[in-house]
Amino acid sequence: MQVAMTVGALVLVTAIGGGPSPAAADDGRRLLEVECAMLDDVLNAIAKQLDPLQLMIKVLHVLSFDDVCALGVKLSLGGLDDLVGELLKIVGVVALHYDPLASLTPIDPISSVLGPPEAYNWGLAQILVPAVYADNWRGSGVTVAIVDTGIDPSHLDFKKNSLSRITNGFNAVAEEGGGCNGGSKEGDYRDRHGHGTHMAGIIAAAVNGEGIIGAAPEVNLVAVKVLNQNAQGYLSDFLCGLQWVYNQNVRLVNISVGFWNDKVLLKRAIESLFQKHVIMIAAAGNKSTSTDPSCVSGVEGGGVDDGGGDGEEESISCDPSSDDVMFPAAYNSWVIGVAATKYNDQEQPEQTQITYYTRHDAGITVAAPGGERTGQRILSTRPGNSYGLSSGTSQATAHVTGAVALALNKTPDLTFLEVRDHLQDTAWDLANYTGQQQYLKLINAHAFVESVP
Repeated sequence: MQVAMTVGALVLVTAIGGGPSPAAADDGRRLLEVECAMLDDVLNAIAKQLDPLQLMIKVLHVLSFDDVCALGVKLSLGGLDDLVGELLKIVGVVALHYDPLASLTPIDPISSVLGPPEAYNWGLAQILVPAVYADNWRGSGVTVAIVDTGIDPSHLDFKKNSLSRITNGFNAVAEEGGGCNGGSKEGDYRDRHGHGTHMAGIIAAAVNGEGIIGAAPEVNLVAVKVLNQNAQGYLSDFLCGLQWVYNQNVRLVNISVGFWNDKVLLKRAIESLFQKHVIMIAAAGNKSTSTDPSCVSGVEGGGVDDGGGDGEEESISCDPSSDDVMFPAAYNSWVIGVAATKYNDQEQPEQTQITYYTRHDAGITVAAPGGERTGQRILSTRPGNSYGLSSGTSQATAHVTGAVALALNKTPDLTFLEVRDHLQDTAWDLANYTGQQQYLKLINAHAFVESVP
């Protein structure tokens, strides 16, 4: 249902250098949690009751999957407190949450390089992916959803015999005309940033005589765009993307998006996908000393808007230099979280080191090559049929997703728990880490796929 709108300006105050974060200006974005049985009634009430009062609201997302029922809305900043009060009076409304922003924290921009002679990147070579390919497991019959900035559909590394291996896609970014409310550009999943295309290449670049070879070069891809050209998106956009994945019955999902705090609707959505046997691989997150628009206190931190405008804030672990794993990777009962490792020029995998920037805790499933700015970075695809270097826990996550795709090629009915346990049981222990870091393990893709029945 399309509802009348008045758009408030988006103003962000960001945190710099990991210090205390000032409050973010309110941009009117909210998540209206509703009783599932009352969703249509709440939509009708918004249209009929609030419009005569000229309290303006735009419904950006209608979210309804499993027990996740909510409306992503944008409220007029004029008379905001009154509007919040009216919304909370509607029968069927459970709570009004702030709609926090997610922003990728890249370790370095994706630099451009000339198309190299076709080969695996060093990361895939270090975790023995080529040996799996030699065993004739190449990802055939597996579909991977990449929840990110989109994918460039014109890149030759995502084609087979001139036909695209991107079989479907969805734009969940409301500000770009996408979203879960009949947006006119919901089918425009083209990557205008580059990050999602970089992930897609690590996972799926084709054997075509040029560029790179992905971990699973015969998988099909699904592009789920939840981040805009600045690699930013709201929780409601992300939930919209997850709803689309839920309805498409995709088994394997690669996620680079991270939020600072646990959110009730996010947790419910992730658990719903888990219950539907979706295997989710997510980045632990990158530490940073630079500006991150999503690392702010106040309304961007989350919490519940009680009608007073300042809300009930959650505890905010919003230090860019913290080791705290971001969500949804922190949901380790339902998600495979991935930390990042450096390039290792020795022949002993056990001597591999984790990167200075990776977040990690005891719940992280495995580590994988992510590279680093001052050393070897990860080569992959860029928009415009080109190639580039970058690094981060996102790149590490894509390595693991590719390996899991190979395992699903061999055994399609693998469960999340089987995947997680086999990954951990076959991974290399890292000799340089003891105590609280002793749980860190480097994925061994060949041993992992061989161990799968």
